[in-house]
Amino acid sequence: LDRHLAFQTMATPLRPIECSAQPLSFSFHPSRDLVAAGLCDGTAELHDVIFSPLDADGGAAAGQEGVGKADDNQSMEDDDSEVDTILSTIYVARKSQQEGGETQMLAKLDGKQQSSGKAKQGPSCRCVLFSDSSQVDEVSSDEKSSTRGRFLYTACNHGSIRCLDTEKACRIQPNDDEGDENDSIVWSIENAHAVGINRLYQLPHSSPCGDALVSGDDAGNIRIWDTALLHNEGGKQANSKKPANPFDGLMQLPTGCIQHWKIHQDYITDFEVDADGKTLFATCADGTLSVLDLRFVRRKNTPRAVSRPEVDLRNPDAAEAQIKLPKGKTTWDVHGYVQSDNQEDELLSCSLVKSGTKLLCGSQEGILSIFTHGRWGDISDRFPGHPSSIDALLRIDDDTVLTGSSDGLVRAVQLLPNQLLGVLGGHDGFPVEALGWGAGRAYVGSLSHDENIRLWDGSFLKDDDEDMDDDVEEGKVPSGLAGASTKGEDDDWEDMDEDDDEDSDDSDSDDSDEGGGGKKAKKREKMFKTANEEFFSDL
Repeated sequence: LDRHLAFQTMATPLRPIECSAQPLSFSFHPSRDLVAAGLCDGTAELHDVIFSPLDADGGAAAGQEGVGKADDNQSMEDDDSEVDTILSTIYVARKSQQEGGETQMLAKLDGKQQSSGKAKQGPSCRCVLFSDSSQVDEVSSDEKSSTRGRFLYTACNHGSIRCLDTEKACRIQPNDDEGDENDSIVWSIENAHAVGINRLYQLPHSSPCGDALVSGDDAGNIRIWDTALLHNEGGKQANSKKPANPFDGLMQLPTGCIQHWKIHQDYITDFEVDADGKTLFATCADGTLSVLDLRFVRRKNTPRAVSRPEVDLRNPDAAEAQIKLPKGKTTWDVHGYVQSDNQEDELLSCSLVKSGTKLLCGSQEGILSIFTHGRWGDISDRFPGHPSSIDALLRIDDDTVLTGSSDGLVRAVQLLPNQLLGVLGGHDGFPVEALGWGAGRAYVGSLSHDENIRLWDGSFLKDDDEDMDDDVEEGKVPSGLAGASTKGEDDDWEDMDEDDDEDSDDSDSDDSDEGGGGKKAKKREKMFKTANEEFFSDL
């Protein structure tokens, strides 16, 4: 597998974003070439994105010769040091040692699975997220397009959430005083969670909750925040005081929190929402998927805090016995959620595909688990093949996703039929922790364990996808990048010897001659051409 992937054509590597410390998360502005990074030292940095190849003479060609060459790494460092992309640095974590100590005590009470070493870590900014729709009622519908990315949300390992004004934050200089940083803070919730927040997600405007913010923490808690209410409150330090007794705040939700679910027993890894914004999906390291009904939040006479008893998830009968439900009712009816069976494997990422009829989940064992809509108890299909865990998923279209694996590669994968299409780029063997689209889907960003956010030219994915829309509607080819690869050959993940590659090359040429996709299909085949295909194309 590794030998085969080493010769796959890569996307053109662009100039990376160099941060002042290791980034734990990043978020691209939805309409500008701007990226925010949450760093391990408790700061959030804003950088300009410079859309240029690493090497004007042959950056893309260098990527074709293999993943992780030492000279390529050196050229990346040299090019990146020439241009300073940083706009501002803002400290968003707690500064008080006393507050940090209280957080450690709460972490032990609410997050039993946390080790004492993790609770004593210094402040870090784990999550950053640009708003992707209008957040203020006074903004008219004609102005909503210009307000995308107006706010930047941050979340830290001590459980705080802050909302920053993007424009003001971009003007802060590294040597500015603390007052200038505070001016950029729109609102802040110091005690949003009792333990560290691991994931932030924004619901679409069509959701029953509106443009609400969703947060998931290390103890499996999921909370929904009414951002409009927090904006109207106008206070920059909502819930800034901790109760003297940590148990005093357990029965009362913080200001702005409109729903709380505690149905998982480990940290929340990812969120996804369906097209109409009525259903929220959450994956967890405890090996289960939860499906949450967002209409339940606004329903009258329903509890705002739902907690599932902590039982052995491998014994569903014991779990159901401890959940008291009216006769003929389910947890979906009474508590607004359903939970899958334990998959005996950590679920680390998720993405909807196939027009929302399938939910794809990446796992610790390198398996893509596929759930079918409406049947959330267990998976309906699985796609093995990744040699390591799948920590990030990025949807290209209904049939194709990018996967970020802990072996350091970003792969393009087709689903149903399942097939590896190629490798977009690599991180020299370090795990790929996050993936994201840049403004206009012109480039793809990836994050690993160094101080860089690497960028890859994704315009060929966007342009080709748009060009094929007419063919998809006419039924000539499947939608997306996978349209070039539905040839009926065996799975490339297992049969990778040279004879099979040669035979599949011949069958591909025959199929393309018969009109299976035309010029657009050939263009897609050229994107991820193997060394064997390049050799035989010259004969």
